[in-house]
Amino acid sequence: MSTLCGLSISQPWIDMIIRGFKFVEIRGWDVRRRGLIALHSPWRIDWGACYFYGYKEPWALPRGAIIAVAEIAEVNKLTNELSMEILHQHRNPLPQTGGSFAIVLKDVRSLRKPVRCRGRQYFFPLGDKVAGHVREYAGLGANLGVGKIQIDRKLKAKK
Repeated sequence: MSTLCGLSISQPWIDMIIRGFKFVEIRGWDVRRRGLIALHSPWRIDWGACYFYGYKEPWALPRGAIIAVAEIAEVNKLTNELSMEILHQHRNPLPQTGGSFAIVLKDVRSLRKPVRCRGRQYFFPLGDKVAGHVREYAGLGANLGVGKIQIDRKLKAKK
């Protein structure tokens, strides 16, 4: 079974992803990973974004835990044109170019219960216990590996 990895995304951005208002996450480094990842909400809050988007009590949003899972569908190098094209999917009105990459997320699922976990920069591997809780609370089951990709491989192998 492959290792489930987490990605930290500050509030309120992760809340917008879970609610379906934001589908693209921008990072300054290339992302080769595809498939299922855990979405971690660090303690840090982006106060400017909270003000801009009207979050009245951002401190009440879940933090310091993994709160959702999502599939990385694709990753695109960000150009000026692409940045303007995906603005409504990314939600950050500031320019996002100069070596940045757009991570397209799909099939986002909230966990029934947050899983306390310390995040890190970049992708970080989850321990077996934390990964097990994440899979259980996301309704994925413990034996599903890291998502549909592994299930599809098993189905193809049976044919």
